[in-house]
Formats: sequence, C-alpha cells, structure tokens
Amino acid sequence: MTAEPNFDEIPAYIPKKGEEFMSAGQLKHFIHKLNVWREQLVFEAESTINHIQEDSAPVADMASTAQCLFSLLEFFLGVFPRVFSRSVISVG
Repeated sequence: MTAEPNFDEIPAYIPKKGEEFMSAGQLKHFIHKLNVWREQLVFEAESTINHIQEDSAPVADMASTAQCLFSLLEFFLGVFPRVFSRSVISVG
C-alpha cells in the first residue's frame, strides 16, 4: 500500500526578493501543491469506497435463517425421542 499523499506537508512557497507574482517557479510550486491535493482527495475517496464495500457484506436473510433453524428443530425433536427411548431401554 502506498503512503497517503499529504497536502499539508508541502511547505509554503517563499518568493525571492523582487520576484513577480505567479512567476514560473511559483506557478510550478502551486501546480505541484494542487496535484498533491488532488491525489490526497482521490486516495481518501478510494479509501471511503473500500470501507463502504467492506461494510456492505451480504447479511443473512432473516426468513431463511428462521426456516433453517425451524428445520433443525424439527429434526432434533424427531430424533431425540428415539435416542432417549433407546438409552432408557438399554439402561433399564
């Protein structure tokens, strides 16, 4: 995983004495800062998308879960008396 770009870590541009506003150096610095900011926003958006996708894992349908539990209950209620009666007969 790559490190998250951080817009705040880019130092401010310090113009040289007598330098015109938005000179080539200042423009280059400004464009670099904007590109890092964009990369940071894209990184955070992708991270949010991944987080949402992980949290939206399929959840079991309550009706099918209940039906499965009911089927298991029916099975055990059908099997238990036979097992219990066999153990009572063998002990007694």
